[in-house]
Amino acid sequence: MCTRQLLQRLRDRTLHRIITQPHGLVAARIVSILRVKGHMGSDAIAEDAMVPAKEAREILHRLHRDKYVNLFDMHMTKTHNSATAIYLWHVIQDRLLEAVINDVYLAIFHLWLRRQHEVEVGKDWMVGPKRLGQRRKMLTRKTRGDTISFARGWKGWIVPVCN
Repeated sequence: MCTRQLLQRLRDRTLHRIITQPHGLVAARIVSILRVKGHMGSDAIAEDAMVPAKEAREILHRLHRDKYVNLFDMHMTKTHNSATAIYLWHVIQDRLLEAVINDVYLAIFHLWLRRQHEVEVGKDWMVGPKRLGQRRKMLTRKTRGDTISFARGWKGWIVPVCN
């Protein structure tokens, strides 16, 4: 196998896992079907994915909301009547990868915010006993040990905030 095929396989598996986490296995299967077959109606997708049509439509709308799949409406007449339109679902690879990358960036940002919040909460534990001078002598060994172990655990996480 060549390196390009291995990288493509790794990218496909990663994409499958990223879609599976929030939307479920059926949604990842639907995206895989659309990537292979192209434009399809919701009934054909439901048949290929082996799920009821109603459930397939709900999943497709969730995927469309999160910008994983796109909807193409083809009107049969010039009046643009929705009753005579054909709705086809499809995947645009660049948009799909962009949506996945944006989700990963958002997750990294949320982790960064959480870490910053926990550092702020942890400052009381790390700085508190030093400010209290008199009370420091009164702290039991267990409390001091807990504070020191807490501070050691956060040592690698503290990042200076740039203004």
